[in-house]
Amino acid sequence: MDLAKEEIRIIKVREDLSGRRYGSLIVIKQAEDGTVAGKNVPKWLCKCDCGNFKEILGDSLKRGKTISCGCKKGNKHYKSKNEYDIEDFEYGVLYIKNQAIKYDIEDYETIKEYSWAICKTKKNYSFIRGSKNGKVTILSRLVMNCDEGLQVDHINHDPFDNRKSNLRIVTVSQNNMNKDVRVDNTSGYTGVALSKTPGKYIANIKVNQKRIHLGTFSCIEDAIAARLNAEKKYFKEYSFKNSKNLSNKNNN
Repeated sequence: MDLAKEEIRIIKVREDLSGRRYGSLIVIKQAEDGTVAGKNVPKWLCKCDCGNFKEILGDSLKRGKTISCGCKKGNKHYKSKNEYDIEDFEYGVLYIKNQAIKYDIEDYETIKEYSWAICKTKKNYSFIRGSKNGKVTILSRLVMNCDEGLQVDHINHDPFDNRKSNLRIVTVSQNNMNKDVRVDNTSGYTGVALSKTPGKYIANIKVNQKRIHLGTFSCIEDAIAARLNAEKKYFKEYSFKNSKNLSNKNNN
């Protein structure tokens, strides 16, 4: 064996492209190997100047075959429904078409294996569903490793924020405690409704499938206060914050 040639081969295999620029791409780190003609070839996680985050074959980078994430073709920033980005290296962003989905960077290796899409329930609630080798899962359940029979609650009600700081595993009952205002609500605040008596407001709360009447009030502020006090008592940290609604309304 020619030791000089073998030494050159080893050096080539160990070549680190991290930090190098190829066209509009900056190499972040080495990714899992890809396969070409049945052989394993190195791939690299790159960030494009347009902001996209993508894995590219090292050979394509060095030969100049790939100089961007694809945004140079027709000036499209997102050429597929699964593009990734890193925001200030604090959290990742999965782009499904032009919708940004936040996730923890530590979950990238797990979620990149799936093909993701935005789906909606009959009540028009959005969720992120992915498929891999015939297996279907929901993004929030995947990153939280949620067991059957339990649910994952988006604390801030944003289904596109799937960072674990915004997720918690809950029972069905606990998840119902964090419901947003219903579309048929007559007051604009959860658990508060206009009374059939003109100028009156009714406050109530549902606990373990039983509705508890909290009182009838002459002003909406008193009805909201009664509801909030009941939430602190029964719902605790799972409560939907009516105070956020009031704050948002006052700021509009």
